[in-house]
Amino acid sequence: MSVTHLPIDNEPSESKLEFLCKLRENKRRPVAIPLKVNFLTSGRIAHVCTLDVSPTGARLHSAGHRFQPGDVILLQRRIERAHARVVWVGEESCQVGIECLDVDKVFWKEEKLAAASCRHITFRFRR
Repeated sequence: MSVTHLPIDNEPSESKLEFLCKLRENKRRPVAIPLKVNFLTSGRIAHVCTLDVSPTGARLHSAGHRFQPGDVILLQRRIERAHARVVWVGEESCQVGIECLDVDKVFWKEEKLAAASCRHITFRFRR
């Protein structure tokens, strides 16, 4: 598929995903971050996990929840919140691609992930 070819609605989601991956400027990194999702239109709540992230979006495992392209959602991790839009939904809707609308508020920026991974953990064992 060429970059000038826009996927049409009756093409499989894999073709759309390939097209969007070619347009993506930044590569995604595999990071698992548990998130709470609030659907702003319906008020539903879902618990999902990121599969990989980029500075402007992410791929989520939907955990069986129904997402529709165009849904505006509110992502929450601990006390941090950011708005996002669903860009694509996989064939069996177990994966979802999102675009962050609040790019300055995303939870997975380089410095935040580096700080979280460098935390020192001490294990204590009972005797």
